[in-house]
Amino acid sequence: MNLRKYIEVKYETPGFHNWPNAPQDVNFLSSRHRHNFIFKVKIEVSHNDRDYEFFLVQEKISRYLNIHYSNGGLGLEFEDKSCEMIAEELFMYLYDNGNADIKSVSVSEDGENTGIVEHG
Repeated sequence: MNLRKYIEVKYETPGFHNWPNAPQDVNFLSSRHRHNFIFKVKIEVSHNDRDYEFFLVQEKISRYLNIHYSNGGLGLEFEDKSCEMIAEELFMYLYDNGNADIKSVSVSEDGENTGIVEHG
């Protein structure tokens, strides 16, 4: 039997964004609003003794987001980026910086609605 193995790393942080072109029925989304953003990164591994350490992947996620989106400690500022845009950007960063076995990145708002980017 050929089993595929993965780890999934989760990182949570408060943040803000808006959707300038929100449809009229949900135009409140065009204003800056807060979410608890939940990031999940799925990485394929080749054995049971951890090709990628959970805490080190979390640190990469945290470092990247804080460098690019810090707003002074009140949460991250994603401006007009969607969950899918943030997921794609984080995916490319992790892939280009030592996580070539990455399979997907998801970003959810408050654990309810999620944007997902997968390696095809």
